[in-house]
Amino acid sequence: MTKISRSKIMKYFDHDTTAGNDDKVVALRLLKGGAAVDAYWCVLEEIYRCETDFATDKNQAGFVALAHRLCVDADTLSDWIDSMVEVGLLQATNDGYSVGSERAARNIASYNARRETARENGKLGGRKPKSNRVKTKPVTKGKPSANPSPAQPKTKEKEKLLDTHKGYPNNTASDGAAAAEAAPPAAQYGPLRCRMPGCDGHLLPDPSLGKFRCGTCRATFDRGELGI
Repeated sequence: MTKISRSKIMKYFDHDTTAGNDDKVVALRLLKGGAAVDAYWCVLEEIYRCETDFATDKNQAGFVALAHRLCVDADTLSDWIDSMVEVGLLQATNDGYSVGSERAARNIASYNARRETARENGKLGGRKPKSNRVKTKPVTKGKPSANPSPAQPKTKEKEKLLDTHKGYPNNTASDGAAAAEAAPPAAQYGPLRCRMPGCDGHLLPDPSLGKFRCGTCRATFDRGELGI
């Protein structure tokens, strides 16, 4: 087997959650029992870990070590591997001295391609030198700034909105709305009532019209109509 650097060893490989029901795995189990299926996964782990075919020579160190881990003799392991090839889980190489997995070979090639892409991308960038990094001020929570910025003056739009919502005249309005300057709050004259027949709703100043509007029937009245 080819010796692989520890830093390049594949740490894991995909294992389908339905692998136990795979026809080929079931066939191996029926032919040689569950221990042979266990041996298949161990052989597959060796193929992924070393990224090469698994040598089947009975005198090969890796073969002897695997037989020892599985608690079987070399002949039994060799018989199991022959069955793995027979059912199509593994493929024998042309020289007949090792076995491999077509799916594992594709996955290993894809893994190495991604690793090479990551290595090339690393040459193009990475963390910038400290001298080139943009300095940012740390964000402090719960602590006031040493030099707080001065309060921003309210804009005219905000002032207009606030005045209108308070019920006071809108001094920035134009045309008829400007007449609302002369309409003081209704509270100054006591509660004003609607003059429409059958309605006794409260009248409130309407700055946009410069009049008083009924909150119930929405009728409007001039100051003269109200005797103000």
